[in-house]
Amino acid sequence: MALITPQLLSTAAFDATQDHAFVFIVTGGDQVVASRLIVKNNVTLEEVYNQQIQSFNFEHILPANTLTNGSYYQATITTYNAAGQASTPSSPIQFYCYTTPTMEFSNLPSGNVVANSSFAFEVTYAQAEGELLNSYSYTLYDAQGSQLATSGVQYVGSTEQPPTVLTYTFSGLSDGLSYYVYADGQTVNGTEVTAGRTLISVRYDNPDLSAVIELTDNCQGGYVTVRSNFVEVIGKSEPDPPPFVKDNTAVDLRQGGYYTIFNEGYTIGGDFTASAWGYDFDTNVEIIGFNDEYGNRVSCRFMVDYDDNVKVYVDCTVTSANGPKYYIYTPSIPAPNENDKVQIWVRRISGLYDVQLHNLGQ
Repeated sequence: MALITPQLLSTAAFDATQDHAFVFIVTGGDQVVASRLIVKNNVTLEEVYNQQIQSFNFEHILPANTLTNGSYYQATITTYNAAGQASTPSSPIQFYCYTTPTMEFSNLPSGNVVANSSFAFEVTYAQAEGELLNSYSYTLYDAQGSQLATSGVQYVGSTEQPPTVLTYTFSGLSDGLSYYVYADGQTVNGTEVTAGRTLISVRYDNPDLSAVIELTDNCQGGYVTVRSNFVEVIGKSEPDPPPFVKDNTAVDLRQGGYYTIFNEGYTIGGDFTASAWGYDFDTNVEIIGFNDEYGNRVSCRFMVDYDDNVKVYVDCTVTSANGPKYYIYTPSIPAPNENDKVQIWVRRISGLYDVQLHNLGQ
């Protein structure tokens, strides 16, 4: 037999201050007992490393601090059999050495406590020699580590030198729950970088009106401009006016033909999170529904679990104008008392729906 020319696998950019394994493949031929790695500066072709090591493994470890970060190199590998015979050198590969990049969450509130149902998470990518980031993604997990949502791969598309700020918004964060948020990315030369998993807690604030109104003093004109980010959505009901209960905090819609509808002043596009809450829901009737002019509809009902009639759940029927109808269900919970406040959450993420049911108590 004879030695087969090895194939040296391409490598992502790596930090020259750390050991690095160059991996190669040999298919057939004599058993490999040693390898010689030759590294040259790819610009000057100056040889900067030429060593043979004894190993049956198909890898060659380049010692730390052999190369210099910020430089561009090429490498070849030659293998040897037990008789000391050498193979033909592999085809060269090119690679960069860069200082290990960093990615860190940069806008988390004090104590990692989020005060709203949605939050625009921000990470900052940095790299000492200015290597650009190619792509990144965010992932949201529940407290048990199950994935809830992801941004998918997002491409940076920017040639500006780092640091680079990357933002993504997750919605539907439930009050009183904890989550893990994770971010990672890949540089233009294939190096993986991550911000790791970070634990956050959600505690809703109840902002007063002064927090959402902006006043601008127009001293030259002698007037003050008042701006608010509130959007008033006007509903209509049957009967009109609707019968209010619970100190005017809820509408009693339990009579046949009673309803409240909101169909002006807003639109829903793409992903969304919506919630409805109330008391003493009737069973097997629609509690909350969404529809548009194209025939798409989501209808949620409050149901008794007939396998265990002391429990209840919510089922949602999703009807698409251009696709199939399907059903989703919440886990069953103990039947609430008539004075317990019950909350239903509906989320749409990348065209798929999720529904949750919570008893908020009295």
